[in-house]
This record gives sequence, structure tokens and C-alpha cells, in this order.
Amino acid sequence: MATLTCTSCEREIKNNWKYCRFCGAAIQYLSPKNEDSEKINIEEDQQAMVKQVDPFDKKRYYKTLSTRSQRLELAKKRITLKNEVSALLEQIQTGLISREYASPKIKEISAKVEEINTEDKIFDGIPNKLPVEILNDELDAAENRIRKLDNLKSDPSITKETLQEAKRQGKEVMEMLKSQQSMIFGHLRKWKSEIEEELKEKRKELEMLYIKLQTGELVTDVYEERKEAKAKEIQIHDNVNNMLEVILSN
Repeated sequence: MATLTCTSCEREIKNNWKYCRFCGAAIQYLSPKNEDSEKINIEEDQQAMVKQVDPFDKKRYYKTLSTRSQRLELAKKRITLKNEVSALLEQIQTGLISREYASPKIKEISAKVEEINTEDKIFDGIPNKLPVEILNDELDAAENRIRKLDNLKSDPSITKETLQEAKRQGKEVMEMLKSQQSMIFGHLRKWKSEIEEELKEKRKELEMLYIKLQTGELVTDVYEERKEAKAKEIQIHDNVNNMLEVILSN
């Protein structure tokens, strides 16, 4: 099986990764065109080519973080509505209400769930988790494994040598993951600084709009429209910045 390598950081990657977990770069897997393909018989993995989309896909990261609160809100609404249906069905089973009474309500709730599902489709293709978050999960799992190994010290069914080997391997994995985390955190810190600078500029732009209103360069309706749009941009940027702060504090 051919080894696939990220063309950004040149680390070895797995063939099912959408992003490099070392540097966060987005990856596309393409099969090369070959006019003489009928004459050539090689494994599919050996035919795979890796095309790097962007050394650090900021747009992809931004889409994920900027839409996260909306997706979470939709998920909460969906859970609440499904719980309402479950409660109605339970009341039917216990005889508290009749099926005839509950059916219109269940139908109404189901329609609301369908509306949420339709609204949720606009987020198709946007990953729920970022590569760095997956990496953090893997690091937590590696640290948890080390703790479990420490608890096996007094287990008579495991020799000291075997336990030491298992711990050595676990620590190697943990160190590798920490190295990967450090690399991608470097990208994120730089990006966070850029976002903070953009926030300063957007707030200045908001202030300039107010100045133009006061000097008569903008009428009230136009000012309110532009103010609302700019305030929304600032809020989204601010949310993304705060989410990055949480990720980097891991």
C-alpha cells in the first residue's frame, strides 16, 4: 500500500483524512487520468494522488466555527421537540390523553422538526469538528491510556517488562500528538492575531458609519442597514475569536 504524504508539512497521512491532523491543511484525493489504464494493473492506493488545497484552510475553519452556534441551537430545538413527542406518546400509553388528542400535536411538532432538518441542510459539507479538535481528543485518549497503565502496576498477570514497554509506546504516541498539536496551535495563534486585527478594523468602520450619520453623509435608513450588517460581522468574528481561545487553552 502506497504511503500518502501531506504536501504542506510532508508528514505521513491516512487515506481517509479530510484534513492533515498535523498542520490542518485540507486534502483532496484524486485518481490520475491514464489513457493506457487497461494495460496497467496496480493497486488503487498506489494510483492515489494527494492535492493540497491550502497549507492552512482558514475558510474551512472559519465556516465551522462561525456556524457552530447556529448548528448547536438547531440541535437543541430538535431534541426539545423530540422530547415533546416522547412525552405525548408516554401519556397516551399511560392513558392520560387519547391518541386522537395527541395526533394533531405530534403532527405539528413533526412538521417543526422537518423545518429544522431543512434549515440544517445549509450546513452540509461543513465538518462538526476541526482537525485540531480531533487531535485534542486523541491526545486526551493517549493520556487516559497512560493513567490506566499506571493503575496496572500491581496487577500480577502483567510482567514489569511488558508494562514498561506498553508505557513506553504510549508515551511515544503522546509525544508525537503533542508535537502535532504544537504545530497546528502555531497556525491557530497566528490566525487568532489576524482575526483580532480584523475586529479592530471592523469596529473602526462601525464608528466611521456613525460619524457619517452625524455629518449628514448618510441618511438614517442607510446607516441603520449598514450598522446592522457590520455589527453582525463583528459578532461572528468575536464568536470565532472566543472559540479559538477555548481551543488554544486546551
